[in-house]
This record gives sequence, structure tokens and C-alpha cells, in this order.
Amino acid sequence: MFAPGAGGFSFRVGAVEFALSVCYDANFPEHAAAAAAAGATVYLNSGAYFPGGKRRRDLHLAARALDNGMYVVYSGLVGAPSDFIGGSAVFDPLGRRIARVDGREGVAIADIDPALVADVRRDQRMWADRRDGPGAFERSGELGPGAVRTTRA
Repeated sequence: MFAPGAGGFSFRVGAVEFALSVCYDANFPEHAAAAAAAGATVYLNSGAYFPGGKRRRDLHLAARALDNGMYVVYSGLVGAPSDFIGGSAVFDPLGRRIARVDGREGVAIADIDPALVADVRRDQRMWADRRDGPGAFERSGELGPGAVRTTRA
């Protein structure tokens, strides 16, 4: 069985900092955000998505790249034991898929440019304006009957 660790892990190759994540980690924006805040240029994830999970997989991975201005490299399990759908890919710091291998074994190859990460983080205000948390939420009370309408499709 898998259990969450006490913290993240990264390693450096030359000028590039790689952060590691395993499968389910990439579903949580705060995991990739912590890696980026710790200096990661590339977020590595190995995972296994079931049939029907392509849209969610691609959305999560592109969002982790865009939200954090870093590359996301995904290695997707293909086939047995649960007919996993693969989808290995590389996303650039703007969330664009720049390399892919769909539905089969293979290797997705892309150039990693640390200068692009720096440029995106400088130019995209959402990275510079990021806060550690949203702060406290206050409740102002309940709306009265009829204030909210629901419709049926």
C-alpha cells in the first residue's frame, strides 16, 4: 500500500531542478506548487489512468505546468493489469503539450529550457502574486428563501 510521505523530494542535474511525484500526487495543486516554490524547474510524475480518464489526466498535468510555470513530465502506465491508457507527455511552463506518446509504450522527448521557466514566472503575474493560503473565510449568514433559484435541465 502507498502512504503519503512527510515531504517532497528533488534532485539537480546541471542547472535543472527535478521534483518527484507519484501518480495521485499530481491531482493536488499544492503538491506541484510546493515543488515550484522549492525551486523545481521540472515536475516529474509517473501515473496510471483508467479508461475514460484522458481528459482529467491532460487537464491536471497541463494545469500543474501552467499554474506553477514549470515543465511537467508524465510517464503513463499502459495496459495490464487494468487497461491503463498511458499518455506519456511533456508540458511546457505555459501548459502546452510539447511531446507525447498516446496509448502505447514509447518515450516522449523534449528540450527543457530553464530560461523559459524564469521568463514565464516573471511574466505571468499569478506566480508572483501567489499567496501561501487564501486566508480566513468569513460567513456572512444565510440567504433567505427564494434568494437562490435552481433550474432543472
